Amino acid sequence: MQTIQQSISDSMRVLEKWTEAQNSTTTAVSTEEMHATMKELLANDLAARGFMAALSTSPIDLSGNFLKALRQAVQEHPAVSHDLIVKNIIMSATASIQHKNSGKTEQALASQAVSERNCRLAQLLSNEDLDATLKAASKAIDSFEMTRADTAVATSTTGASNQTAATSADGQTDDYWHNFFRRWAYTRELLLEVRSRYSSSFSL
Repeated sequence: MQTIQQSISDSMRVLEKWTEAQNSTTTAVSTEEMHATMKELLANDLAARGFMAALSTSPIDLSGNFLKALRQAVQEHPAVSHDLIVKNIIMSATASIQHKNSGKTEQALASQAVSERNCRLAQLLSNEDLDATLKAASKAIDSFEMTRADTAVATSTTGASNQTAATSADGQTDDYWHNFFRRWAYTRELLLEVRSRYSSSFSL
């Protein structure tokens, strides 16, 4: 059974091939080929998570035929794509803040770069549904009650299964986002800091 790490590695190899083609004057990958591959990846939950995670750190240029193919694939699988973009912004941004608070400057900068790339993705792929998902996550932060004292309990119940937790099309409710926040033991204070840092992405 494939793991999320294997899924990320598989997508990284695909993106590396496409990046080489972008930088080559003799090798080309068509929009149709990239679209077909991305459409197939986004149709499977684990593969979609791996692809979006790989895209978060890939140096591939988010423009031209690649962006055209990505937009087409996301339009065909909007729920999982939008859900993952928003979650990846939040997860990498919280990691950046936590690393910074722990004095881990290099890791903080790496996580910040991932979050900024996902914010860029959100801007490039912006549409009514994606914007609604961002606003739903932002709204859920306001009604989230977890404090620092609660995180120890949440962390003790957070197991490896969360690494492969399925995404959901129902990303518009407070309960959905509260469950996500609790799964990763985020505090309201931390989430408010994330929202403040990336306020433009959360349409505030």
